Amino acid sequence: MMPRADQESEPRAPDAGGLYRIRRVAELTAVPGSTLRAWERRYGVPTPSRTRSGYRLYGDREVEQVRTMRRLCDGGLAPSEAAKEVRVRARAALEEKPGAKDGRLRREPLGRVAERLVAAVTRFDEDALEFELRRLLLGGAGMEEVDEDIVPAMRRLGELWHRGELSIAQEHLATHHIGTFLTSLLRMRRRTETSHRALLACVADEQHEIGLLVVATWLSAWGVHPVCLGRSVPPSAIADAVRALRPRLVALSITIPPETSAGSALLEAYAKACGDTPWLVGGAGARSLLKRLPHLAGHLAPDARSDFKALAGRCLQSTGGLPRDWMSA
Repeated sequence: MMPRADQESEPRAPDAGGLYRIRRVAELTAVPGSTLRAWERRYGVPTPSRTRSGYRLYGDREVEQVRTMRRLCDGGLAPSEAAKEVRVRARAALEEKPGAKDGRLRREPLGRVAERLVAAVTRFDEDALEFELRRLLLGGAGMEEVDEDIVPAMRRLGELWHRGELSIAQEHLATHHIGTFLTSLLRMRRRTETSHRALLACVADEQHEIGLLVVATWLSAWGVHPVCLGRSVPPSAIADAVRALRPRLVALSITIPPETSAGSALLEAYAKACGDTPWLVGGAGARSLLKRLPHLAGHLAPDARSDFKALAGRCLQSTGGLPRDWMSA
């Protein structure tokens, strides 16, 4: 029989150094493993690291966060409110460290965090990479941090990849951890109260979803609820999702440009799947499809956040208006 998921039956890591597996954390905190996973998935608390085989590793800080969550829930708070309080306390703890000024965490010079992320990937230093990303998350990362830290880091790693200075393993390390960071950020800022939905997906055979997740963080901050379908989503799946969700906007991502004939057929299939819903295509491979896009009523998604917002705003206006806080975001 396969072991139960909450048993995490890979041989235990020693507790020295403050690293614990989920079963040990459940013992230390009296919170079941199933609840720990649910809190992480729904509220982004705690945020354990992962071994190469996918097992969770909790540090002393995460264990204390779980204890705090449990005490707050026992005191009558809903788990979502308890998680918010835990994040507030985590930010306050960071602000008390050297470098804080006037009660706010001092932002480091532009590029410093991105440089450390790139350095961690090139050194194959998973612990350093996880530390930097977790620090961003607990420090209240938002759209600005994504644009100033994550996007430049991924762009630099892409340059190293094209020059042959980054291995496939290093690229996978970066995309896995940064993708997990962006997914956690989206969970923390989930906008389920809005009727404005956007459907996001990578086109068929496209495996690179980091750019799509970045766009999702933008939309979420602007009051739109992004529904991310992930990698390699065929036109038929887009059509099903459009019928079920009735989104105000569809955003597709393509990194590797297809051959001309294949690209035309691909665009026609997605245009049909989107129907009357405004749709746009972005990513490194999108520009090669520009000639066909206007004919099919599609749009080329700009790379710059402000330009993307302007285009998305026009699309949303055509389908019923903007979210309430669009202009103030």
